[in-house]
Amino acid sequence: MRYAWLCHPVTVAGVVVLLLNDHLLKQTWPGFVTGKLSDVAGLVVAPPLAALLFRRRADLAATLLTGALFTLAKTTQTGAEAASHLFTLVAGPSHVLDDPTDLLALPALALTARRWPPRSCSPWGWWPGSPSSSGVRLCGRTS
Repeated sequence: MRYAWLCHPVTVAGVVVLLLNDHLLKQTWPGFVTGKLSDVAGLVVAPPLAALLFRRRADLAATLLTGALFTLAKTTQTGAEAASHLFTLVAGPSHVLDDPTDLLALPALALTARRWPPRSCSPWGWWPGSPSSSGVRLCGRTS
């Protein structure tokens, strides 16, 4: 159950958009749209990853923590530097800019807050009232 949020279709779509945007679209069409698209996709993907830091299911806490840290990183030089150092440790050389216009992406957290961790990682288990069989699971057993 704890890892089910990671294979939710919205999270998976966020990862795909983030990878395509950061590794292809930003180089092809740099600018405002691709910059904000990264922020939106990152805000969709970050809460499920942040939730893994908690011992219990903490969807709301992870979402609020993501929003608070994103706001700090985008509105202060110190926050941007701290985020740069963290991302460099995790993913290699990184530079985060303090850009308050990136706060336009914060409503993307509503996508995170509105979805719920699925009971299973089956293609149908995430939709309310849909048939969830014991057939093929996308992410393995989660309960």
